[in-house]
Amino acid sequence: MGEAANHYFRNIDNSFQQPEVGLRLKYLSHHYSEFRPVHRDEECFYRSFIFSYLEQVVDSIGTREEDRLLAAVRALATKAENLQWASEFSQKHKAFERLIEKIKGWKRMQEHPISIIRGKILEFFSSYDTTDDIFAFLRLVAATWMCTRIWNYEWCATNCGENQNLEDWCSKHVIAPRVYATSAAVKACAEALRVTVQVENVHDGTCESTHYIVRGAPRVTLLRIESHYDIIYPLPPSSINSSNPHEEKLLPIPSSILAYDRRKIFDRKQKHLDRSNQNTRASTSKSPPHEDQKRSGRKRKRPGCSNQNPRASMSKSSLRKDHKSSALATLVDTRRRRTRLTDTIIPPGCGRTRKYEITRMSTRLVLRRSVRSLYKLHSQSNSLAGRFSLRNFLISDEMTIEMDEFQADDLDPYTKANAEVDFYQYVKTIEELFGSLPVPEDIHRWLSMIMRDPTAYQYLICYHYCLMEEHQMMHVFTSLYNKLLALPTTDPAGYNFVLERLKIFSGWSPMDLHNVYFIETFYWKDPITGVSIIYGDDVLSLLRLVRNTYQHFMSKVVEGRKLLFSEKDFGNMVNEQFPGLLDEFFEAMFIATYYADLQLEHTMV
Repeated sequence: MGEAANHYFRNIDNSFQQPEVGLRLKYLSHHYSEFRPVHRDEECFYRSFIFSYLEQVVDSIGTREEDRLLAAVRALATKAENLQWASEFSQKHKAFERLIEKIKGWKRMQEHPISIIRGKILEFFSSYDTTDDIFAFLRLVAATWMCTRIWNYEWCATNCGENQNLEDWCSKHVIAPRVYATSAAVKACAEALRVTVQVENVHDGTCESTHYIVRGAPRVTLLRIESHYDIIYPLPPSSINSSNPHEEKLLPIPSSILAYDRRKIFDRKQKHLDRSNQNTRASTSKSPPHEDQKRSGRKRKRPGCSNQNPRASMSKSSLRKDHKSSALATLVDTRRRRTRLTDTIIPPGCGRTRKYEITRMSTRLVLRRSVRSLYKLHSQSNSLAGRFSLRNFLISDEMTIEMDEFQADDLDPYTKANAEVDFYQYVKTIEELFGSLPVPEDIHRWLSMIMRDPTAYQYLICYHYCLMEEHQMMHVFTSLYNKLLALPTTDPAGYNFVLERLKIFSGWSPMDLHNVYFIETFYWKDPITGVSIIYGDDVLSLLRLVRNTYQHFMSKVVEGRKLLFSEKDFGNMVNEQFPGLLDEFFEAMFIATYYADLQLEHTMV
C-alpha cells in the first residue's frame, strides 16, 4: 500500500496539504497488501470492479462461479425486456457472455496456466475497443436492477430536483457513457450480480460494504478518492488478527504535520471547556431542588441544549446523554471487549483445517435488542435522522437494551427519509462495534437486509436466524421445510415463488460436499431393505438433504460413548457447507408470508 501514497501525492509537499488522507492510507496498510492503480476516467469503477472480480474468478477451481454469474445475468435479462433499453441490453449481454465463456475455455486448457490467463485479461482491459461493450453492459445491469426495485432507488430521481422518473434518470446518470458511477449505481451493480464490493473511502474514512458476503465467492475491494476508484488487495485474515489490536490507534504521525493535529486537539478541548462552563453557570443560576426531592433521592432534570441552536453543541453523528444509571453500560463498552464478540470454531465433520467464525450468543442478544429499540423509537413517531452512536444504546446487567432518553429538541418527526438515515447509521454503528475484526458472514447478510428495506423486512430483521440461539435455528428450519412441502396443494404460487427464489442453489452435486455428515447422509442406505434415497440437483433435494442429515445424526448424538456434536452445532455445519442457504430460504418463506406464522416474538425476547 506504500505505492498508493506515491501514486496520489507524487511528492511529499502535496502530502502535507492533505495529511488526513496520508494517515488513512497508512491505516489501510494494516489491512491491505497491494495497490493497483486504474486509468483515471469516468469508467474507473466499472473497470476496477470487473477486472478485480475476473482476477479472482480465474484463480477459482472449476467454472461454478462463472455459471452462477451467467445465471444471474440471464435472470436480469428477462426483467430488462420491459424497460426502454431492452434492445441495447440484449446486444451488450451477448458481448459479456462471450467474455465469460472465453475465460471458461481458457481455464479448461491445460496449456494456459493462471499467469497467462491473467495476462490475457489485462490485455483485454487495456483498450476501449474491447471494453466499451463490457462497461456499457455493467451500466445497464445497474440501471435495470434499480428500476426493478423502485422502492429502494426512487430517491435518486426525486432528490436531484429534476422532474423525471427513475427510468429516465438512469438513462442520463447511469447508462450514459463516461459518467462517474454514483454510490447507488455501485450498490445496484453489486446486488444485481450478487458480488460483494467493499469500498474504502479515503477522504472521509468510511468503509462501505454492499450486498452480503458468500463464503468462497469473489469479493471486490476498492479504494476511492473523490470519484476515482482503484483496486486494493486485502491481507489474509490471519495476518490482520495476529497484529497488535492497539497498533491501529497508535499510528505514528509525521512531525511535519504534528502541529496541525495539535491545533485540532486544542480546539476540541477549548470547545469542551466552553460548554462545561456554560452548563455550570446554567446549573448554578437555577434554584436548589426542593427538600422533598433531596430526601426522596430523585435527581434534578438534566440541563437541555441551548435555546438558540439545540444541536450546536453536539456532534452531528452522536447525541450523547448522561446515563440514567451509572450501572448501565453502552455499546462502547462492548466494543472495548470486542474480542469476545465472536468465536472461532471448527464445525463437526469439516476437518481441522476449516475454521468458521460465529457470533456469540451475548452478541446476538445485543444486536436483536438494539435494533428493536430503534424500531420502538420509530413506532412512537420519532426519529433521530442518524444522530446517534454506540454510546446511545444502554445495556443493563440483565442484557436489556434501550436507547438513551432524548429530549424533545433532539428528536425529529418520523418520516421515511429520516428512518432510512437512522438505519443507515445503525449499520455503520454495528460495523464500528466490530472494529477491525471481520464481521461474521451471517451478520453481513443481516446488515445488508437492513440497508435494503428496513420497513418491509421489519419482522424478519427483528427475528432473523443469525440472531437466534443455535438450537432454535434448526427447529425453525424444520418447521419452514415442512410448511414448504405442504405448499404444492395449499399455495402453488407461493411454492413456485420459493423454489424460483432459491434456484441459485440448484445444480449442486455430491462432489461439492466436504462435510462427512452430509456425505454420509447422501450415500445412506436403509440397513434392512438396502434402498437409498435418490437426491436430484435441485434446491428441494438440497433442503431435503439438510433435513435428513439433521434427523439422522440428532438420533445418534452419542455414538460409542463419544459425543459427535450438540444440537447447536448443526446450524453452523449448514452455514459452513452451504453458505447463504438458510438466509435465502428464510427470506423466501418470509416474503411468501409463512415466516411470521412461527410467532418467534414469543421465544426470541
